[in-house]
Amino acid sequence: MPWDVDKHLAGCLNAYQADPGSYGRAVFFAFEAIAGIGREGMRKAHSNELPKELKDPDWDLAPTSCVDVPWLWVRTLTEAWERYKAGERLEKAFGQEGGQGKSSINKKLDTELDHRSIAIWIWHRVQEDGITITDAISAAENHFNKSDGRIRKIWEMYGRSAKHISK
Repeated sequence: MPWDVDKHLAGCLNAYQADPGSYGRAVFFAFEAIAGIGREGMRKAHSNELPKELKDPDWDLAPTSCVDVPWLWVRTLTEAWERYKAGERLEKAFGQEGGQGKSSINKKLDTELDHRSIAIWIWHRVQEDGITITDAISAAENHFNKSDGRIRKIWEMYGRSAKHISK
């Protein structure tokens, strides 16, 4: 599937907004958004889309280059860092620890991102290949090695947002 940093950032915002009151979720998607911005910088550097003066052999993009980072993500990471510097444990300051008997938010959100990616893959097949959603779901079953029922449930949960992100 082609890479698009704007769609990636829209996806991060959309995924965060599914539960905007969750601090750990905000931090997770802040890191995810910044990782996407970094990926885009590396993609441009490796595909020779950057002027020579912005390239750097060690960093791909010159370390002093400016990139656009939405304020939401800067503010979220600033809050986390300040909490850490004030003495909170790292996992707590960044909202990434699991409660007693619970897995960390990272595991939950990684699974959610996987499911959103499957839904986007399905919608992309519908748009690009001109097949029905039913056929795309069947193709996803084979492609992702998941049961038909699981793929259908993922589509039911994330299909609407996949259509929105893929516009």
